[in-house]
Amino acid sequence: MPVDSLIVVVCVVAMFVVFGAVLFWGDMQTRPKGPAVQRQAPGVLRPAISPA
Repeated sequence: MPVDSLIVVVCVVAMFVVFGAVLFWGDMQTRPKGPAVQRQAPGVLRPAISPA
C-alpha cells in the first residue's frame, strides 16, 4: 500500500475514534449524577410486597 493510503486510513480511523469519544462524553454529561429515585404520585397507593 502506498504511504498516502496508510495516512488516509489512519485519519479515518482517528476520526471514528474521536467521534465515538465525543458521543461517550456527551452521554456521560446527560446522565443523572445520583441513583435514580422513583417518585410516587400523591394519592397513589403502592402495592404491598409480601415476604417470600
